[in-house]
Amino acid sequence: MSLLALFSVAFLATSQASVEATSLQNELLKIGKSIYQPGVTERIEIRECHAGISHVFISPAASVPAGLPLFVSVRESITKLPIQLRVGQPASHVTSFLGRPDYEADGVITYNLSESESTLTVETDHEIIVSVTWSFYAG
Repeated sequence: MSLLALFSVAFLATSQASVEATSLQNELLKIGKSIYQPGVTERIEIRECHAGISHVFISPAASVPAGLPLFVSVRESITKLPIQLRVGQPASHVTSFLGRPDYEADGVITYNLSESESTLTVETDHEIIVSVTWSFYAG
């Protein structure tokens, strides 16, 4: 399974947790007319809950009209992710699972994903994973 597919699963889990959360915060990041589909209104929502945050592209013309993840950040252990990428696991699990990162500095491990213009960033504290972020935003 590709990392993009894994994070899509994590997105669904985080979104489900968001829907179930009592303190759900949905904010509109951007709304506007589609430049590709005349007459179609598209939006990007920010969905946040205790487990994480996501930015979701919503359009009736999209391949998944209910929402395509653009950014997902997980701050709690989500069982839908492989154990090597779960919050609370040793950081060494990440590199043994994914190999050598494209960037590594104090508390940050980043992979540029060749399957898209995506990045995977793992933040650590004292060599323990504290957050995992997938972003479609390039650069």
